[in-house]
Amino acid sequence: MDSLTLQEILSQPETWKKVVQRAAQQKWELRPAGSPAGPLLFVGCGTSYYLAQSAAASFTRISSQSSQALPSSEAFLLAPASVVSSAPRMAVAISRSGTTTETVWAAHHLRRNLQVPVVAVTSCADCALVREGDWHIIIPEAQEKSVVMTRSFTSQLLALHLAAAAAARASDLTGQLAALPQRGAQLLKDAAAMVRAVTEDSSLDHFVFLGQGIFYGAANEAMLKIKEMSLSFSEAYHTLEYRHGPMSIAGARTLITFLISDAGREQEIRVLADMKKLDARTFVLCGAADDQIRRHADHLVELGGSLPEEVRLLLSMPLLQLLAYHRAVAKNLNPDAPRHLSQVVTL
Repeated sequence: MDSLTLQEILSQPETWKKVVQRAAQQKWELRPAGSPAGPLLFVGCGTSYYLAQSAAASFTRISSQSSQALPSSEAFLLAPASVVSSAPRMAVAISRSGTTTETVWAAHHLRRNLQVPVVAVTSCADCALVREGDWHIIIPEAQEKSVVMTRSFTSQLLALHLAAAAAARASDLTGQLAALPQRGAQLLKDAAAMVRAVTEDSSLDHFVFLGQGIFYGAANEAMLKIKEMSLSFSEAYHTLEYRHGPMSIAGARTLITFLISDAGREQEIRVLADMKKLDARTFVLCGAADDQIRRHADHLVELGGSLPEEVRLLLSMPLLQLLAYHRAVAKNLNPDAPRHLSQVVTL
């Protein structure tokens, strides 16, 4: 196993264990002590923006307090329209390296010009983003050598889930998240071979990822992994939105991945059935499958019917990353050297 990307994908359960330990020791919270009440703004670029989308949706679910996610560029280029109007009282700025230009600029603008306190979330303790933050969640275990973000995505999202659960005193969720490393290790052992077999179908050339609520950010991230690693045509949508035009190009060469939510389950299964009528291949990740899901899923992973969505999202991501990795290998591409990309984007 020489690939750095593969090593980092498979290392996630062990990394999650360290994140859980660090959270307990450092007592991360959203909101930190002394922070103002009010809406939260999550910002990031690329993978970190998709992480922000899921983190914002999750924070709203856990705390019943409003939050939103924006690309970092929107937070400083279009602040009067996109930020001030929503009256954020605190911002969460996310960057693996802590040096992503737009995110550092966004944190600086929010703190200095709009007087919005910032929590910096990164893997690097000595970086510009930490210096721009009022509070910090630093996860050195999530650092990566590969270009494509994998364990940093899930580790930083786990940290934000744990911090949100701590702030909301949601002890049940904290306990479920603490058990994530064991569940993740077992799932990789059970499902990795099936995921690899899916990608070896050379007839597939169109990949679609669908998710509602906290799963929408995960769908976007899965779409990005397929593009970055395998240079394949991929898309992501809110599940029910896919019927409003995009399904026009779905067919026998399309693999549609469904991340099934709790609130949207009934309607999402209807979309799943509709896609089978278009001859698309389907891959379903859900809590527990019923007869309808089994009837319409070509590939199925059951993550645990009693698990909260935050846990199921994190369990899903290594499998979706493996989907991208093995698709790249099947196309004789090197996932460690994605075309046109570098580990850090600076302007």
